[in-house]
Parts: sequence; structure tokens; C-alpha cells
Amino acid sequence: MKQTFILFLAVIAATTFFSCKKTSDTINPLLNEAIAGGKFLTVDSTLQLKDTVSGGVWTSSDSTIATVTQTGLLTGIKSGIIVVSYNVSGTNGFTSYDTISVTPNVTVIPITGGNSVAVGSSLQLADNSWGGTWATSDSTIASISPTGLVTGVAAGSATITYVVNNVFANFTAAEVFSVH
Repeated sequence: MKQTFILFLAVIAATTFFSCKKTSDTINPLLNEAIAGGKFLTVDSTLQLKDTVSGGVWTSSDSTIATVTQTGLLTGIKSGIIVVSYNVSGTNGFTSYDTISVTPNVTVIPITGGNSVAVGSSLQLADNSWGGTWATSDSTIASISPTGLVTGVAAGSATITYVVNNVFANFTAAEVFSVH
């Protein structure tokens, strides 16, 4: 019984020691909250970061990729991955860390190759954006292959789209296409 009680006290002491930090005469819980605000931003955009504890100092591991102000406003400079830290003084050097990915700024590239075709004929379209898929609004008017080859099926008009939806971008380029 005595050994169980001593073990119980040891567990309580260890739990108290590892879950609290003493600063002057006040005991504060360990500051283990994650940085809030997001994990991704694009070049030339901003992201407002937050921490649950006030009074800390924000830093970026690489200010050539992204900078952070002392209010937690992160600005993307170029593509890459950084570690943002938030250090609160008076908590025995406590620091929150978070990894942020800065992705390229995406510009919607228009569909090229034309906007009309004769019934029964084909025309190769292009969009120089990486990773997209082709679609048609009306396959009874114009069909489109996975490589962007559009074929006139019947007279009329259909909207041809190129949709990019990946980790770097999410956009749609569209062209109203006539079949004659």
C-alpha cells in the first residue's frame, strides 16, 4: 500500500512538473497551442497568424520566402517552405512552431488554338497551365479529348473549359466555342 501511494505521488509530481512552468509566484499551464491561421499561402499574398497567448515575438525561418510582422501578418515572397515561430518571453523560452508552404502565384492562362470548328472537323486546343482537365458544356455540340482535341459534333455553341485543381492552384479557363 505504501509503495502504491508513493508511486501515486510520483505520478502527480511528474505530471505537475511537465504540465506547468513556474514564473515568479504564479504557475502557468504549458503553452502548447498551435499557431492558427493556415498552412498555405501564395507568393504576394498575406495570411494572418494567431496564437492564443499574447505578447510573443513572431519570426520566419527564411525571410526570403516569407516575412512575418510582429502582429503575425505573414507575406509570401517566393515559393518554398518555412517554419514560423512565436516566442513568448517569461515562459522559460516557450516557442510555438508551425510549417507554412508558400506556393507560386497562379495566373489563369487562356485557352489557345481557336474558338470555332466545322461539324466533323477537329481542332487542337492548348492551355499552358500544368495539371488541368478539359471539359465541354454540351458534348452533343462539341466533344473534347483529355489532350484538348475538340471535335465539332453538331451546329451550335458549347463552352470548353480547362480546369486546374491541385495543391498549387484552383482555377478554370473557359472559351465559348462555335461549331458551324
